[in-house]
Amino acid sequence: MSKLDALRTDGSSDLPELALLTGHTAPVISAAFSPDGKLLATTSWDSRIVVWETETGEIRDLWERQHVPHWVAFSPEGELVVGSTRGLDLCVITT
Repeated sequence: MSKLDALRTDGSSDLPELALLTGHTAPVISAAFSPDGKLLATTSWDSRIVVWETETGEIRDLWERQHVPHWVAFSPEGELVVGSTRGLDLCVITT
């Protein structure tokens, strides 16, 4: 059975839950893995940028912004997380 076959129309799935990360207080808007896969960055309607350790699920860094960040990305070297908001507020964060 393929992964797509495991999804059901009622929303249930035979796929295992890999991890449930708790740290945002609103739905996640964007997520990006670092090039080496060791970090996951997320943005949310709660105006937070969270960087997670993928091995442990622990929060490595958390920043609260004045405006909602609408996307995140890692540099090719995995050194920077970039969060941007619709108001053209750009932040570059060294991880």
